[in-house]
Amino acid sequence: LILVHGFGLSGKIWELIEPELTTHHEGIRVDLRGHGRSSTPETGYDFETMANDLRIFIETLKLQDVSVMGWSMGVSVLLALFQNPPEAIRSAIFVSGTPKFITSYDFHYGAPPAEHRKLTMDIKSNYMKGMQNFYNLLFRGETVPREMFTRVTRFVTNEMDRPPQHVSLQCLESLAQSDFRAGLKNIAIPVLITHGSADTICRVAASQWMHQQIKGSQLEVFEGVAHAPFLTQTKSFMKKVSAFLDR
Repeated sequence: LILVHGFGLSGKIWELIEPELTTHHEGIRVDLRGHGRSSTPETGYDFETMANDLRIFIETLKLQDVSVMGWSMGVSVLLALFQNPPEAIRSAIFVSGTPKFITSYDFHYGAPPAEHRKLTMDIKSNYMKGMQNFYNLLFRGETVPREMFTRVTRFVTNEMDRPPQHVSLQCLESLAQSDFRAGLKNIAIPVLITHGSADTICRVAASQWMHQQIKGSQLEVFEGVAHAPFLTQTKSFMKKVSAFLDR
């Protein structure tokens, strides 16, 4: 199971669910370019390039019978990958994702452009504060026990795991420009789509729309849960994932 992280983080985020994950599955945590331990080139942060990095990773390691799980921006990378999917991938799990991040006249399930502009301006003017504002959105709308909230926020706000400013800004631009709606109908592998009903970063309606477009897909909505169901609802989340992977 290849694990693809979201915006502003690294593969290390999956460590928080490793005890539950490794009980039944072999997980491979990747760092997208510019994140974690990967190199940080000046360019190449469009999702097609990131997807090609992932393709090379799979082919270089000669992986077979692979499932992939992407969270948030990681879903965008997987959707780019599925424009020409490697034969080794047998199933996919989308967590809190969207085929199009920004709302438009023909897609009403994205984020308002003003939200994206504000986050971009915040990150440009004061990177640390801007990223902290983003991290706070991960749990907005969900009642999380204080101990869990403290543990998770301490982990995601670790400055050592934060990508450079130019990486985050280019990823934000890619989110604004990308539109993977047309390719959804061509996805021919089993797909599990998961989302929290209280998510304010990527709206649950986007996942519900994807479910309608991807033939045979399975949708699981976590009621009252925000953007990171695998962190705040780990046991119930992994139960759904394990049932999907083992079927």
